[in-house]
Amino acid sequence: MVSCRPQSKALSPIFRRCEIADQEFDVFLSYATEDREWAQMLAERLRGNGVRVWFDDWEVLPGDHGQKKINDGLKHSRKLVAVWTPNYFRDDKVWTRAESYAKQHKDLLARERPLIPVLRLDCDIEPLFRALTYLDCRRDDDFELRFLQLIEALELPKSIISGTGAIVFSRRELGTVIPEQKVFKSDYDVFLCHNNKDKPEVKAIGQKLKEFGILPWLDEWELRPGIDWQQQLEAQIETIRSAAVFVGADGLGPWQDQEQRAFIRQIVKRNCPVIPVILLGCANVPKLPVLLEGNVWVDFRESNPDPIKQLVYGITGQRPK
Repeated sequence: MVSCRPQSKALSPIFRRCEIADQEFDVFLSYATEDREWAQMLAERLRGNGVRVWFDDWEVLPGDHGQKKINDGLKHSRKLVAVWTPNYFRDDKVWTRAESYAKQHKDLLARERPLIPVLRLDCDIEPLFRALTYLDCRRDDDFELRFLQLIEALELPKSIISGTGAIVFSRRELGTVIPEQKVFKSDYDVFLCHNNKDKPEVKAIGQKLKEFGILPWLDEWELRPGIDWQQQLEAQIETIRSAAVFVGADGLGPWQDQEQRAFIRQIVKRNCPVIPVILLGCANVPKLPVLLEGNVWVDFRESNPDPIKQLVYGITGQRPK
């Protein structure tokens, strides 16, 4: 048998393909017994889309040694999806936490970490896991979007997905007209820096930008589950060509202020544009750092000139027709 273990710490694409082939399951589904109904629905949806799922009701048969079967399932699964609810973190739920710990990479910033949290209900998340980005599945009305994001996070080989008639994740399914090459390369045009309280309005603006072929980076759309979100933000701030700083009725949020300051530092290094954007609910224009005071605003409280076209102009340097 040929070993597929690389000598270096980082996995090359060839080694990753070998690693995938050696695993019997794509995902181990970890959940509390009280949440079995929802977990089984998720398992069936994943299986219906070509994902090889380890789900205890399907794999642990009468007469089997339960602990051994669980250990074998963890060992032979590429990823672990943990359904987080208050039941999952109860003191008496030894196995749920043990499963998550087993798939928690020793390096908290590792890009290859195999644990993907799915938040189903509000709960007190254990400190070890609080830095991880989770998929927010608390609302049933946007489950389909979250499911697509989960499929993407599983990093399935195309041959596994397309060969089964399953869905293939594409931002075109979310109403975008962005060139596929730009999406494939994660070639983001603008970082949408905003207060969480303004997220619905900022998301709507982000969708309109896509109609002009602009690929925006918005945390809710792009943060990869299972990876430290601060690390992901820092990586994007260093590469994205522009930023839009949104200001609504509640002003700048605490993290938004830090993101903005990071982009100011990037202005000095890369001369990237930072565009202040006033949202509809903003009554007064806030005081900006000195380096941004002279920057021209895009004001969504005004209809002329068209604010979305002004924003596109600020991002691309070209006036849309």
